[in-house]
Amino acid sequence: MSPILGIIASSRLVAAANSYESIATVTVGGAGAATVTFSSIPATYKHLQLRMMALGSADPTIKVNTSLPTKGHHLVGTGTSAASESIYGDYLDYAYSLSATNPSVGVLDFLDYADTSKYKTLRYLYGQDRNGTGEVLLGSKFWNTTGAVATITITATIDQYSKFALYGIKGV
Repeated sequence: MSPILGIIASSRLVAAANSYESIATVTVGGAGAATVTFSSIPATYKHLQLRMMALGSADPTIKVNTSLPTKGHHLVGTGTSAASESIYGDYLDYAYSLSATNPSVGVLDFLDYADTSKYKTLRYLYGQDRNGTGEVLLGSKFWNTTGAVATITITATIDQYSKFALYGIKGV
């Protein structure tokens, strides 16, 4: 049987018992923050998962090492409408903006983050309730680089009580 290559192989995340290990957690304090950075990420896992619950304002951007994403795409649903589009630029998602009163939650998977023979891919799922007009986003981002991910930086106006947790996903 021949191996499964590329994004299909990367997307085969199977959560076996004890397959997630906590790498780092950030809870934003009373002064808020302009950035949340995870650095010195070990290259000992197959994938990374970033879980977030964030309050704040502005459209968040995300950097892998020092690079902004090259492009991406998303699907967005609001309960009354749905849309999809290609995204060019540095925002984590054009339709997505933090709110100071309604927390945003998200799960971001960095696939094959340490493999230096592949471009870097991020897949994400976000949700936010905006007092009955919430939205759900499913999408991906692409970095035209093969370097291992050693640093992840999220930039926005991030308010107190926001939490970010980075996990390493073993094997698969």
